Amino acid sequence: MDDPLSSDTLRGRTGGSRVAHWFLLDANRWLFAGLLAAAAFAVFVGLGTVALPLRTAMESGTPIETAFQVLIAAILTGVTLVVSINQLVLSQELGRLGDQQA
Repeated sequence: MDDPLSSDTLRGRTGGSRVAHWFLLDANRWLFAGLLAAAAFAVFVGLGTVALPLRTAMESGTPIETAFQVLIAAILTGVTLVVSINQLVLSQELGRLGDQQA
């Protein structure tokens, strides 16, 4: 490939930066997900130890059930949106079935 910014490459069509392409395409997703989960856990533990009203509200049970329901709804909605958008992007990248070759 002579020109990485030609219209035949993904980078040429999207115009994103090198860092954005690395993060979205080449970065280790397991590491990123683990760091994000650890950060969320640390924030919740920190809030639980510092904020006493939050601790008493969480011990009563009702906010826990509400938070669980909201998280489940958000996960289902998020997965649906991600799969739908993924299919749109992949259909544009792959092209028509008649144009594909094995």
